[in-house]
Amino acid sequence: MSEAPRKVKPGEVPRIPVHQRRTRFVKEYLIDRNATRAAIAAGYKEAGAAVAGTRLLKDVKIRAQIEAANNKINAKLDITVERIKLELARLAFFDPLEFWNEDGTAKPLHEMSEDARRAIAGLEVAELFQGSGEERGLAGYIKKFKLADKGANLERLGRHLQMFPTKVEVSGNIEFTNRSNADINQRIADLERELGLAGAIDEAGRVGIAQAGNGKANGEAKIADVLSR
Repeated sequence: MSEAPRKVKPGEVPRIPVHQRRTRFVKEYLIDRNATRAAIAAGYKEAGAAVAGTRLLKDVKIRAQIEAANNKINAKLDITVERIKLELARLAFFDPLEFWNEDGTAKPLHEMSEDARRAIAGLEVAELFQGSGEERGLAGYIKKFKLADKGANLERLGRHLQMFPTKVEVSGNIEFTNRSNADINQRIADLERELGLAGAIDEAGRVGIAQAGNGKANGEAKIADVLSR
């Protein structure tokens, strides 16, 4: 006789089989690339969702599922590197003259080239009326174009072409030399002589030794007197 399914207590989140949680995680992750939120939506406890999401993203099979789903979406929407480059080029190299007639009026959208239309980031059209009552009628339109930011898109293309490197690579050979304690002590002594500190340091050392017999305060005073000369 099969065991009856365990009843879910009020307020308790029903347990989902592991394979279903993993599949659900992939679908949720593709929405906004938020592993923590995807883990919660897939049935993992909120307290450990961040750890669970990170662990799932490291799973080879799940990464393969995410990559396959991305490829399928890109193919369906015709998202390719070439198409993205073309769109960036349109946003970066449009000519503002293409939006206006020779008399200064704005061209209708159907008279603009495709490259010009795709460079429009926003469009507002306001109707102007004149007169009142039955004599009120349409007098014209006010059209406002918001164009793409040429500078920002030129920078994007430049970064793609690595024109603005953010990292500087330095190559060369670095030689490390091991020095003995005797060499180091000799170098210190040379520096002391160059700075005129050798005699003061030696005398301060002798005063420090005498400190034990004369008292700490008296010794510190003598050392300070030697170093201030």
